[in-house]
Amino acid sequence: MIRLSGKEIQRHEIEHNKAVRENASECTLFLKRNGDFPVCPCAVNLYGSGARRTVKGGKGSGDVNTRYTVSIEQGLKNAGFKIETEHWLDEYDRIAEETNEKFWADLERKAKELNVSPFALIMNSPRYIPEYDMPLDGDGEINIYVIARDSSEGIDRSSRKGDWQLSDDEVRDIKALSERKEKFMLVLNVGGAVDLSPVLAYVENILLLSQLGAETGNVFADILTGKSYPCGKLTTTWAKSINDYPSTRTFGAKNEVDYTEGDFVGYRYFEAFEVKPQFPFGYGKGYTDFTVKPVSAKINGNYCILTVLIKNAGGYKGKEVVQIYAIKEDGAYKKLIAFAKTETLESGESQTLEIRCDLCELAAYGGGNCAYVISKGVYGIYCGNDSENTVCALAVRVEKDFIIEKVNRLNCPAIEEINLENKIKRFNPLLGEAVYKPVQKPKTKSIDYISDTVKSLPDEQLARICVGVLNDMTLENNVGNSGKQVAGAAGETYSDDFIKPLVLADGPAGLRISPKFKLDENGKVKASQNALAGLLPGGVQTTEDDGETFYQYCTAIPVGTALAQSWNKELCEKMGDIVGKEMQLFGIDIWLAPALNIHRNPLCGRNFEYYSEDPYLSGIIAAAVTCGVQRNKGCSVTVKHYLANNQETDRFFSSSNVSEKALRDIYLKAFKVCIEHSSPKALMTSYNLVNGVHTAESGEFIKTVLRGEWGYKGLVMTDWLSTGGMGKGEKYPSATAHGCIAAGGDLIMPGRDEDLNNIIDAVKSGKITRNMLETSASRILKLSGNKL
Repeated sequence: MIRLSGKEIQRHEIEHNKAVRENASECTLFLKRNGDFPVCPCAVNLYGSGARRTVKGGKGSGDVNTRYTVSIEQGLKNAGFKIETEHWLDEYDRIAEETNEKFWADLERKAKELNVSPFALIMNSPRYIPEYDMPLDGDGEINIYVIARDSSEGIDRSSRKGDWQLSDDEVRDIKALSERKEKFMLVLNVGGAVDLSPVLAYVENILLLSQLGAETGNVFADILTGKSYPCGKLTTTWAKSINDYPSTRTFGAKNEVDYTEGDFVGYRYFEAFEVKPQFPFGYGKGYTDFTVKPVSAKINGNYCILTVLIKNAGGYKGKEVVQIYAIKEDGAYKKLIAFAKTETLESGESQTLEIRCDLCELAAYGGGNCAYVISKGVYGIYCGNDSENTVCALAVRVEKDFIIEKVNRLNCPAIEEINLENKIKRFNPLLGEAVYKPVQKPKTKSIDYISDTVKSLPDEQLARICVGVLNDMTLENNVGNSGKQVAGAAGETYSDDFIKPLVLADGPAGLRISPKFKLDENGKVKASQNALAGLLPGGVQTTEDDGETFYQYCTAIPVGTALAQSWNKELCEKMGDIVGKEMQLFGIDIWLAPALNIHRNPLCGRNFEYYSEDPYLSGIIAAAVTCGVQRNKGCSVTVKHYLANNQETDRFFSSSNVSEKALRDIYLKAFKVCIEHSSPKALMTSYNLVNGVHTAESGEFIKTVLRGEWGYKGLVMTDWLSTGGMGKGEKYPSATAHGCIAAGGDLIMPGRDEDLNNIIDAVKSGKITRNMLETSASRILKLSGNKL
């Protein structure tokens, strides 16, 4: 751990931002392109909300306090382009600032009427959309229009114009620019899907740039000039209408959210019900085109070894993603079971990939058997470069039902789900048919360890270890400003003369800590920045105190959705390694990421933090990030939010009501895949309830599934203030600290006197046992490296 007293840019900043810039183009993709780009630096007419006010990432705990952010305008200038429309951008700035000032004035007025702090309302108050009508003049050789969308923890997106829909001003200007003689590119600086229906037929070049961190503008300039190239793929289906997603029917409900779509999530629904999307899952174009041809296949144990020949058939270098799907002859939908990405291929160059497909992925949860079952029948193994553009490579015959894993029945309500009568599929496999005889996999066991040292501690001290640092209960103190060791850390665990603390910091687009801090008279850190700076008017708010200022600037990596769009495990591991190195540098033990909740609906305000609508892809990408972080000694991740945290509306007190099959095949699966492939050292439960029980208090999901079925040995913590501090719900109360310990959880964060007393009283009354407390405390002390 170091403390930097100089303002000079540090070596780690230079190296890490360079790595992001060199890799982030793999997270981008063309939705449409006609060959007009790339171009050499020239005069450009630049317009749109994201041109100068480029969004590097989402708000809330997923934000990162960086030294700088390169806008698209600045990135183009850095690359030698001449901006011909600075007057347009100046006027848009003025209108946007006036709109923001009105938003804050109205928010403060409402807060005063309700006698609350404006900060209590900000996460539930949609920002106002600037309205403008300015001439699209400029003498540039090309036109670029940038649409930006900002989203945040605590508030969901809406289907209104200016969010999911394009605003009238955006539609008007995009159509006008498409009619001009100059080359035109529409750029999407967004963290999630938007409805392009009004302009799709008019625009021939649409780049999904996403939100790539502080280097976003430079990455765009590199793509525009051909220095780098897009080669990502969508990880979410982009629909023509928000109502095409079956989850929209219940999304955003309070108290009870019924998942009536069951396991028909994302592309599973669109393909099964033959609903044509705007852009399918796995879709994406670069500057070139590829052919993908399966050439051989063999079965080896539980694996299908598929050899695929990929050729760059276009005129520009690039990379291609090969996607492998499976569907049963009478199955409802096909699902992703493997993927791989090529090296950079020059025009005309080919590469042969050998892709190992785990055929245990053919299994589905069968409620009657309480097991994951590979059912008797024939399965088509499909190969292609998006979910729709595939060919059947191999037919795999399973001669009898095979139980891959017996599991426990979960207490799930009867949900009235949409249904589909399965149709018989006809496979015409290129490589013929093979017989697959499944092999039973060994099962990992979790064994609780309790040290003799922990057994000797009094109840009060054990309880104290299981509760985070006891801060004053203020919003500012407990949201990103709890650190005593590291300024801006999200929280710390208990410490004394013999026990060292674990320091926890937010993510998942990089470390979220205060970039500036001072030391008080006792040597403890004092952040010089308000923890909610990213949400405040005017951005960073600092407090001027006497004493020396220290600096700790971190790197913003691409948001979660963008990372997954790379479909590149090595790239994601590299981004995780950047975070791990900065954790070591600044004294962070646990990163509160990666976040791998499912894109159930595109309106979830926190989707930018999450990877995909597909649980297998989500789990694999999260595992890669986890491996990257945890390869750095003493660094741990916290996979979150366990479980079914798929909306921000009423997030503390709503119950996600989900069938057991949907839980097993979609929402639990993402976490299971991540844990199997990376062994994360910590996990965070979600705010919401699942089927009427707070996830933090669910023995089913923590003891039975997580620890019992999956053999998970790591730490389980609550999300911040899950056990109180956020008022009451209309139907459900908060979770309780002792209920979390009873369910198999370990650490109550961020820690309050009420939590400590609740646990001590519960031990005395017999609601929880001494053994439970010893087990939880042992896990915490083991992770912190304390000698037990």
